[in-house]
Amino acid sequence: MKIVVTGANGYIGRRLVDLAVNQGHQVIAASRQSLGRDAWLSYDLLDPQAFLLPVDTDAIIHLAAQTGLADAADDELEVGAATDLLAQAMACGSRVLFVSSQSASVDAPTSYGRIKWRIEQRVVAAGGIAIRPGQVYGGDERGLFGTLTQSVRRLPVLPAFVPAPLIQPIHVDDLVLGLLQLVTAAEILPGVVQLGAEKPVTFTRFLRQISKQRIRRFRLFFPVPVVVLKAARRLAGARTWQRLGLDRLDSLFALQPMSTSADLQRLQIEMRPLASGMHPSGDARRRWMLQEGRLVLRYLLKRPPGSMLLRRYVRAVVALRGEQPCRLPWWVARWPATLALLDDPKRLIKRMPELATRLDMALMLAEASTEGAERFLAGQPHGGGLGNLLVMSGAVVTEVIWRPIRWVYAILKPVAVSNQEARP
Repeated sequence: MKIVVTGANGYIGRRLVDLAVNQGHQVIAASRQSLGRDAWLSYDLLDPQAFLLPVDTDAIIHLAAQTGLADAADDELEVGAATDLLAQAMACGSRVLFVSSQSASVDAPTSYGRIKWRIEQRVVAAGGIAIRPGQVYGGDERGLFGTLTQSVRRLPVLPAFVPAPLIQPIHVDDLVLGLLQLVTAAEILPGVVQLGAEKPVTFTRFLRQISKQRIRRFRLFFPVPVVVLKAARRLAGARTWQRLGLDRLDSLFALQPMSTSADLQRLQIEMRPLASGMHPSGDARRRWMLQEGRLVLRYLLKRPPGSMLLRRYVRAVVALRGEQPCRLPWWVARWPATLALLDDPKRLIKRMPELATRLDMALMLAEASTEGAERFLAGQPHGGGLGNLLVMSGAVVTEVIWRPIRWVYAILKPVAVSNQEARP
């Protein structure tokens, strides 16, 4: 298909163009600046009359938007540009997709949301599709995601708004996949499509995931009542608030939840976990597999495993058990020796069979390694009889200590789980 993408130089646009080209589509990038591609057309929201849509265009995806500080005249130009683009698309018989915003509403607190809503009405009336994505994240640190990531990287203390606003994140690659699914769908009805996480998450949790998974630094969160910010906005005035870039908070606090399940199923989009999508590659599973391997092998060997043994563990698990990491208690990550609490063959196979399997795999790989030979066969050449006796005595003492602790843990864990489930 021949697809024209406006705003092709933006955060979403670049990922969309790359994926569309990889899928074999003929893509024309329309933006103010060239992407270095042969198929490029100049497109400026403030000068829409200069743009002519190729007559053989199959679909147009309208991403271009005024994101900076704009006045009422610029707002009208943006609506007019979308209207002109619609007229050209209808004349060419092109399918139209307009990427809107979750904040789009007739009474949105910001002009950005109100403009998106006005354009939506025109697109749907013309037989096109308006897509409302949730909070887009992942990939390059650009757009609002880039702004948030840089803030988390720069600030040691971050706000935790009370009450916490809810957002529905969607990875940028999942979004562009959905856009191309809509472009190529055989039967498509005009209307509004909502794409984002089925279960909303708090904005605070979103920032925590950026700090934990993306920049991997600890950040302190300080409660900030929303009523205080609204009072500050009234004192500062709307124009000053907008110049400071704080008007986005108004949209955040006013977000309405979206029902995304039906649209995600229709487009066959499987949303990736938020923590995994925060990784620069968009998939943190391999990193988690390496962390898992370090934990179980360190527990078995009583020392950090070598890189070769660690790679063997990951390859073996991926080949035999898939790429899904095993879920381990948080305290195991901090203190690998506490795996001894779980390492009871009878209970482990019954309650955590996947962990039991992976421990067995790690043990077999470790026994076949030089590190394992030194650990399990006590292969220290200069230890002598006294050294071997000390090793054996240490093993016995360790088992005597861990057995009662393991027994108490087995009794207390079901009680703790039942108490947690009983909480409203």
